[in-house]
Amino acid sequence: MNQFLIQSSVGKICVNIIGNEHLPELYFLHGGMGLGSDSLQPYFENLSNVFRCIFIDLPGCGNSENSIDSIYSFETFNIVIISVLENVSKNNTRGIFGHSLGGMIALNHLYRDWE
Repeated sequence: MNQFLIQSSVGKICVNIIGNEHLPELYFLHGGMGLGSDSLQPYFENLSNVFRCIFIDLPGCGNSENSIDSIYSFETFNIVIISVLENVSKNNTRGIFGHSLGGMIALNHLYRDWE
């Protein structure tokens, strides 16, 4: 597993990557504030033989920075996703999975991407 921080306009975002960079990418967003991507990793890290699994800690969760200047909104979370894509994406074959709140964030991001 490769863990690192990405600087975004809403603070430092922790990303955990498992898998080969030549595989299709699958991004994971955890549920609920206070949880982290480690709540999803045990269930999905075995997919790393077919996907490059990218687990994102949302702002203020897991190992990501809690920026008191940021307002937690779909706009903030969209900025996070875009920052991660710009910094870690190796190809254009990607998917996104979200659990609970992460699912709503993923749908909102996809909706904005289609506009």
